[in-house]
Amino acid sequence: MQYFSVPTTETIEQSDQPADPRRTAEEQMLTRDALNTVLDRILHEWEQPEAITWRLMLAGVTAQWGLAFNRAILFRPDKDRRLLIGSLGVGHLTKAEAEHDWLHFPFFTLEALIEHVLHAPVTQSALQTAIQQIQLPLARKSADLLVEVYLDNRPVLGTRREPHLMLPDILVRTIHQPHEFALVPLRTRDNTLGVLYVDNIFSEQPITDDAFTLLQTFGRQTAVAIDNQRALAVARDRELRERLTNLAAGLIHEINNALADIPDLVDEIKRGLQASEDVTIPLEDLVRIAEATMQIATRLNDFAIGTKLNLTRVTVDPVILAVLKITKESKPAHIQIRYEPPAFPAQVQIDQLWIQLLLKNLILNAYNAIPSDSQGLIRISVAGDDRAIQIKLTDNGIGIPAENLNRIFEYGYTTASDRRPSLLHGIGLFFCRQIAHEHGGQIDAESTLGQGTTFTLRLPKPNSLDG
Repeated sequence: MQYFSVPTTETIEQSDQPADPRRTAEEQMLTRDALNTVLDRILHEWEQPEAITWRLMLAGVTAQWGLAFNRAILFRPDKDRRLLIGSLGVGHLTKAEAEHDWLHFPFFTLEALIEHVLHAPVTQSALQTAIQQIQLPLARKSADLLVEVYLDNRPVLGTRREPHLMLPDILVRTIHQPHEFALVPLRTRDNTLGVLYVDNIFSEQPITDDAFTLLQTFGRQTAVAIDNQRALAVARDRELRERLTNLAAGLIHEINNALADIPDLVDEIKRGLQASEDVTIPLEDLVRIAEATMQIATRLNDFAIGTKLNLTRVTVDPVILAVLKITKESKPAHIQIRYEPPAFPAQVQIDQLWIQLLLKNLILNAYNAIPSDSQGLIRISVAGDDRAIQIKLTDNGIGIPAENLNRIFEYGYTTASDRRPSLLHGIGLFFCRQIAHEHGGQIDAESTLGQGTTFTLRLPKPNSLDG
């Protein structure tokens, strides 16, 4: 990485002339604007790898629109090994290399430089290679200035007026001792993430108090952004683990339901064989259960590894028809199902297995909600608007009490009449909501006690997902 300021002879020659206060104020304002631009991109690109954020910081420190330092080096702690290690570097080891690249600087705007940092492959410069060999023990007895800055959280400005401030020998041998340098701890409220080193070894421009102050502020704000990135990553990992746990529990519930029929099928096959009867139908049912169980287990494994759904663009009609076929054998004789196919191509982008499991759960719940001494009716309809497809499933069962309606999607909650103790009991509707959320959709329920319940599954249209 070699994006940095392009110093001019005019600036150096005029450095000892009285400064124009208007020009100085304007330059400071432009510098602050540039640093704010970099910080804004850091905040908006928080999902990028942490290394990208650090490189954006170094770009702001060295770019001609920013603080315009010749070189910037990031040192980060390895707490397990108790070392402070050279991590990233921008700049050069020799003046000849620097002047050559200053003449061929490829970026004409700060925005172009930022885009390069975000998207271009990283190249290994000589400075980068050299500083990555530096390892400093994180111990106060080492008396290294860099380590002191890290441990004491104390910024240091080494100028011509303070020649006693010496850099560690290994760093001087690597990059040479400049006339002036600055060291800034990258500190958040609870943690120090590293130390930032800068110098103007080739242009020999002095490091002003204003530049030193801006460097500290910019470094601190970048450190806070990194700290937030790490906290969000931890939260995202925790959320992913919870999602996997919830979906795994739901699929185990589905597998458990499928396996519950196996003992009866085995008994039926045994009786048929003993009586020399045809056992083709129960054997086919057994194979169907095994295949369904394998399919569910495979999909859970795929999701656990890839953390993504197997999305395909389909119309909902064949999906609903497939679920009706799956649940047909479980349908009690006193219940009728009325399905109204959509009069339009109701397209969605879904993982068909997950949505089939969701709809299957809703239909089986409806079966259980309709008393056996009544004429049961389940109506399924499809509607849509500009952004989503709605699948409604309405039964004329016993309904859900108003005080329970907002709890039916909670993990483990059940309104089932048989209270058999089971860790899997009452997981079905919770599982349904998890699946809907994974698809960017939602599921809601309306119910009137004694009249029935309506579940509405809302799934975004493919163009809504793209936009």
